[in-house]
Amino acid sequence: MYRTVFSLVFAFAALGCGNGDNAATGAAPSVAAPYAFTDATLFPPDRTLTHAEDGVVLSDGSVLVGDWDHGLVVLAPDGTHRAFGDFAAAGFKSKPAPDWNSPNGISLEPDGAHALVADITSGHIYRVNVTSEAVTRIYDHPFGVNNVVRDPSGAIWFTQSTTNTEGEGSEARMFAAADRPLTDGAVFRIAPEQISAGEIQPERVIDGMAFANGIAFDAARNRLYVAELMAHRVLSFDVDAGTGALSNRQTLVEVVTPDNIELDEGGALWIASPAANAVYIADPETGAMRTFFEPSPETSRALVAQVRQRAENGEGILDLIGPEMFEPMPGLLTGVILSPDGGPVYVSGLGDALVKIDRE
Repeated sequence: MYRTVFSLVFAFAALGCGNGDNAATGAAPSVAAPYAFTDATLFPPDRTLTHAEDGVVLSDGSVLVGDWDHGLVVLAPDGTHRAFGDFAAAGFKSKPAPDWNSPNGISLEPDGAHALVADITSGHIYRVNVTSEAVTRIYDHPFGVNNVVRDPSGAIWFTQSTTNTEGEGSEARMFAAADRPLTDGAVFRIAPEQISAGEIQPERVIDGMAFANGIAFDAARNRLYVAELMAHRVLSFDVDAGTGALSNRQTLVEVVTPDNIELDEGGALWIASPAANAVYIADPETGAMRTFFEPSPETSRALVAQVRQRAENGEGILDLIGPEMFEPMPGLLTGVILSPDGGPVYVSGLGDALVKIDRE
């Protein structure tokens, strides 16, 4: 599944882990039984992906996913795949380079013509033309960038999980932020006019976060959602459509280790939880949640309780990471990739395959 045990520990450190909450132990009951691992298939069947943390579905049904070796790979509906775009020409570096890059959050821009890719080890943000496959490195942040999204105004929002700088010390800082909560996470906004002028100076719009992770922009409601992984909650902000100013900060839901989050076409918010090994769906209007996918509920709930106890005692938690946290998944569960029009859902993670669920 992973090249080394060290890679597994580092990868989870890049996500965080946490304590318990109502999603794992007391969320609103599901309106239907959640999907189980037996309802899913591995995709691709040959299990030849490399750290498939996150991705998007393109208009032709193919899937773009992050890849440690190439930056992005594209999977056809039959599971065959290849490298997508020339990331090396844009400065992408793979292991064993000490300043190696790790694609983390991936999102489509509102028009579907470009994808944005966030690099959590080196702080690069890439913009990829999904037709020509041209790759442009549009910004180099001083610290790692966990996730990135563009809103309809053209502004780009991104999360900084911790103050990890490019190079060999990047991993150690992420380990520290994942073992015990720190408050050096943040959210930044890049104004549209800066992007068009090529003079990017992001504005820090949210500060003091305990491992800012997934981010989603809700155009219909003019809201921004941010997963604060080590605080075990998803925050909601109202956004001024003209200026990008944030207001009305609220906790939308409490959920153990929220990682990548996605909005579906109906406006529901999907939340991936590594520690709970589950995917939830939340109603942004009410905060009610239901479980969509839960491959090992009994094991996961026991582990969540143990992590919660350690966190309450101020103890480190990284040594709890192991296969029991994610089995029978091919790797630690980190995200959910949604197809349009009720198509397949792909559960992503730090392994060698996605998990494909055909919705009924």
